[in-house]
Amino acid sequence: ERFKLGRVDLDRLEDIDETVRFGPRNVILVSFGPHYKNASRYERDLRSFCAWMKRGRDRKRATLIWRENSATHFPVSTGTHEEMMQLNYDG
Repeated sequence: ERFKLGRVDLDRLEDIDETVRFGPRNVILVSFGPHYKNASRYERDLRSFCAWMKRGRDRKRATLIWRENSATHFPVSTGTHEEMMQLNYDG
């Protein structure tokens, strides 16, 4: 089956795992990055996702494929989305 989440949502992941019962025959493709605009929240959620994966006896045996999003640089001094948004909304 195919399930799509834009961000890490542990409650939704639990619901999916109860239905699917992730295990050694499953492949989980992960690509959360493009849906985050705040690096610290992204980091926190990824840590939560990794901890969630490790807690499941069978799901930690599933094949996990991590698909990192391509780097995006914005035309501001830091190249970050945060600075770009600040300029757009503050100035």
